Amino acid sequence: MADYEEAKIWINLAERDFSIASHLYDTFVPMPVETICFHCQQSIEKAQKTVLAYYEADIPKTHNIRTLAAKSIRTKY
Repeated sequence: MADYEEAKIWINLAERDFSIASHLYDTFVPMPVETICFHCQQSIEKAQKTVLAYYEADIPKTHNIRTLAAKSIRTKY
């Protein structure tokens, strides 16, 4: 059974990080590349955690995108 509420929380966080990155990209000169990349990475991480939450998998406390991707692949849908 899917955990819609937990997934909704994670996707909202992912969207917020992506929105921040987009805003910085569109408006700041000089462009704060490191900060934009940070928020993009955070958005991807939280999007992957959305998938895990949706399928009620354990969400590891990690910022490693490869670890999260591997866990997503191993999660039985």
